[in-house]
Amino acid sequence: MPKKKTKNGKSLRRRLIAGGQPACFYCGLPFGSFILPKNTPGAAKSRRFACITLEHLVARSLGGGTTKENCVLAHQWCNNAAANRALPDKLILKETLSKNNGLPPWWPSLQKIIEKQSA
Repeated sequence: MPKKKTKNGKSLRRRLIAGGQPACFYCGLPFGSFILPKNTPGAAKSRRFACITLEHLVARSLGGGTTKENCVLAHQWCNNAAANRALPDKLILKETLSKNNGLPPWWPSLQKIIEKQSA
């Protein structure tokens, strides 16, 4: 069953964006920093990964609520990588992703796709 999107979640995401969280909680890259121009091979994939999502530090499935204290902004890929992990595991993931030379971990895969399509 798909997740139900709530008005509270949408408005909280807007408030966090307006409040100035300029980068992904996990990888530390600014939102939109790796979106490829529209006609570039691989652009659709880069846009899909660049989606700004609302990440629950304590997962809803583990009892976490959609509150300002429990939510941060993250790229879609980074949020998916965190999944339903416990908070200590998410903090380890954050440390790992932020040390990835300033690039999201999926970037090398995207570069290969772009190179294949360009050849």
